[in-house]
Amino acid sequence: MVLGVVADLVGSAPAPGAKSAPSTSASLLEHAATLSRSDKHAEAAEEYDRYPALFPQGAERCMALFKAGVEWEVAGKRQVAAERFVRVGSDMACQASGPNAAAAALARAGSLFEGLGRTGDAHDAFQRLVALPGVSDASLLAKIEAAKMRLGADAGAR
Repeated sequence: MVLGVVADLVGSAPAPGAKSAPSTSASLLEHAATLSRSDKHAEAAEEYDRYPALFPQGAERCMALFKAGVEWEVAGKRQVAAERFVRVGSDMACQASGPNAAAAALARAGSLFEGLGRTGDAHDAFQRLVALPGVSDASLLAKIEAAKMRLGADAGAR
C-alpha cells in the first residue's frame, strides 16, 4: 500500500531538468484535455506527447500516448497519429497493462498506414496486432481476424 502511494507520487512528479514542466502529471493531462475541448488538437497532441518524457514512470503514460495519437489524427496528421498508435501497441508495459487498448492502437495504426499507402508499415502494424497476447474484447478479436485475412492476402500477392 505505502509502496504504491510512493510510486504514484514519484510517477506524477516531473523528471529532473524538465523545461517548463507542469507541476504534476494530472495538470499536464488536464491542460491537454482543455486544449482538445477548444479544438486545438495539434497543441493537445503535443502536450500528450510530453507526458512520457516528463513522467516516464507515470501511471497514465500509455493513455497519454494513445490520446496523442487521437489528437494527431483529428488534427489531420495521420502519419504522426499512426506512429503514436504503433508506439502504444508495441510498448511492453502498455501491452501488459491493457492488451485491449494496445490492440485498438495497432488496429488503428494499420488502418491509418493503409490509407496513407504505406503498405509495409500497415503490414507491420497488423503483424504486431495478430501476435498480441491477452486480447479479450470481441470487436478487437474481430479486427485481429480481419488483420489475419489482410496478411494472408499480402502473402498471396507476393
